[in-house]
Amino acid sequence: MNGGGCVMKHLVKCMAALACGFLAACSADDRSDVITVQGSGSVQVLPDAFALTFEIEVSGDDRGLVLQEASDLLSDVNASLPALDGLSWAQLTTSGLEVVPRYSEPDCTGYRSQRSECVISGYRLNIVGQFQGSPAEVAGNAASLASESGATNVLLHRFFVRDTAAAEQQAMASAVASARQQADAIAASLGMRVTGVHAVVAGDGGDLFPDLAILETAQFEGPPLGMARNSRIEFDVALEPVEITQNLRIQFVMEILAAPAAGEAAN
Repeated sequence: MNGGGCVMKHLVKCMAALACGFLAACSADDRSDVITVQGSGSVQVLPDAFALTFEIEVSGDDRGLVLQEASDLLSDVNASLPALDGLSWAQLTTSGLEVVPRYSEPDCTGYRSQRSECVISGYRLNIVGQFQGSPAEVAGNAASLASESGATNVLLHRFFVRDTAAAEQQAMASAVASARQQADAIAASLGMRVTGVHAVVAGDGGDLFPDLAILETAQFEGPPLGMARNSRIEFDVALEPVEITQNLRIQFVMEILAAPAAGEAAN
């Protein structure tokens, strides 16, 4: 009797491995009564935050005046963006400052700048900044305001979801349901049934911060230096949902369905 039971377990294990090979969704475990199934679940969520980058560019003959003008422009941007009407959260940072000298001769670059005829005739200063804010609906207005405040090359490049915990839970529940549905189907094809979860082998989150909108830089270029700044234009930016995905590999325990009793079979 025990020998027959071992043969049956070996047969079930081989059948489970064969089924997994065809479905490419699971793999046989060392235990004959355990299968590993991968389930995937996704939810659609509208982004509630945005990110943009901007530059402060100043050129001039006097290094001190260039630095002062750039500092004043950056102060304007730093003061105006976080104060934008409708913002509930904001974060502004600067990531780089570059001062590049201009020379009297066009070929005075690199080691050539050490030559006596290479006289510095001016300076160009560039500052790069990043701004993130919420809600996402005011992203276009933020880009316009940055331009009005003196920034150039304003690029609205990303929408995202700040807090993904609730959406991840929904996606995970969907992934578990998907895995269980697959496990039930495999078990039924083997004359077995799923009795419970043995273990969650691995989990993998999806892309929570996809690039949803890239607007042409020219749409938000700041006014040329020395010219009067134009009034801010309000932009309505169409939002697309973010897909949040959870992938889980779950081990399910199976058991062989009991054969009907002799009396039940006769009926």
